[in-house]
Amino acid sequence: HWVIPAFRSLDRDTGAGEPLPSVFTTMDKHDFRLYRGELALWAGPPGGGKSALALAYSVAARVPTLYVSCDMGGHMTAVKLYSILTGTPNKQVELALRDPLRRGGIRDGIAQNTEHLFISHASRPTPEAIASYEMAFEEIWGEPPHLLVLDNAMNVATSGADEISGLRELSQIMHWFAQEKEVAALMLHHVNLSGGGNILTQPAPLSAVKGQISELPALIGTICAAPAEGKLRFAAVKNRHGEADPTAKRYYELDFDGPSGRITDPKVSYQSSWTGPSYYERGDD
Repeated sequence: HWVIPAFRSLDRDTGAGEPLPSVFTTMDKHDFRLYRGELALWAGPPGGGKSALALAYSVAARVPTLYVSCDMGGHMTAVKLYSILTGTPNKQVELALRDPLRRGGIRDGIAQNTEHLFISHASRPTPEAIASYEMAFEEIWGEPPHLLVLDNAMNVATSGADEISGLRELSQIMHWFAQEKEVAALMLHHVNLSGGGNILTQPAPLSAVKGQISELPALIGTICAAPAEGKLRFAAVKNRHGEADPTAKRYYELDFDGPSGRITDPKVSYQSSWTGPSYYERGDD
């Protein structure tokens, strides 16, 4: 890159800095958004709803998307996608897929609603492999993806000598993708459960993010599902575009149907005289 005068930084007509289309108004209201040209990190416990939220977002945003799944195979991804699209419980979709006549209908239903979404199922890809998936996407779509999801960071085979250095290397690579390709890059990651507390029922604090790879992401959100309560909770523990609470004591909720993994904005009625914390806010300020 050439050195340019500061005032020319906006001369190029690029997508960098653009937020992705709105999916959940609850997330938008609290500046929990993904931006092209930036890296974001969503972290939570295993089975905590990260993949469900990322898949739902990828489907509903309807922008060219590359989803690198290091956790789920093709069959389970299809089950979850159809459940998200229709609200049908995962178990019912599994049973329906055993019927050849119904299997075709499910396949068509996914195809009609996910033309923008390309998925790689690689259990332990290298960063070079992820780069090759992105190049393949460009060949097919004619431009880089607007959204690149990596699910999840722990399963990428890096050259780092240990877990922490490997995660930092991966964070740097995903940050490069974001800036060089003007992609909204999103990594899904785990939190450290050894601290105990309420990590399985409430979003974890920034200090619980494994590997402490907090330098580069513009947004770090911690996520936790509470299926028994029908809620998916999220907190911005780092956020360059809005308020953040590193302790995650202030968090917000989406409605979450555990059997299907379907996520929606809460449907509540407000009283105009209500002067306490908003419906979405929980915990101490």
